[in-house]
Amino acid sequence: MHQPPVLAAVPVVVRNDSPTHIESWEALRRAAGCSDFLYVADSKLCAREPMDHIDRRGGRFVCVMPRTRLEDGEFREWIQTHEPDWERVRDERNPHRRHSPRDRWWGLHAPLPSREAWPVGPRRAERATPGEPAAREPIARAGEELSALNAKLAGPRARRRKRAKLEQHIKGILGEHHR
Repeated sequence: MHQPPVLAAVPVVVRNDSPTHIESWEALRRAAGCSDFLYVADSKLCAREPMDHIDRRGGRFVCVMPRTRLEDGEFREWIQTHEPDWERVRDERNPHRRHSPRDRWWGLHAPLPSREAWPVGPRRAERATPGEPAAREPIARAGEELSALNAKLAGPRARRRKRAKLEQHIKGILGEHHR
């Protein structure tokens, strides 16, 4: 006679993700040998226990605030009637693709902290696209580098350069920023 298979109950452990950030941060701290690095995390870090853990040990962190938080709703309401004073916090080109658009990040210090008393800084990210004023950035950067070179050459401790080497250096600057 055929017997039905016995099904074994497998316990399923449901776990809040925020403690895993403590474990991850501790592993990174051990690997780095210090705690002053910037830990960037998803919204699961946005809980009192992991943020306090990192802070008490001298760490720094940035995380996304979940949309379910009161602070998120307050900001969304505030931005409907206010013009934020965005501050550029990052502006760099892709090191792997020279002519790709720049990565730009803008931040804003919110007037009130989070419920855990952490500063809240809404941010926005953008990619400069060709055709925007950002497309002229290579020209501006080349101009800055040429101005710096000119100031260096006019300075009291300028090394004399041969004309051919100087022209080669200038062509290098212009070539580096050519699209």
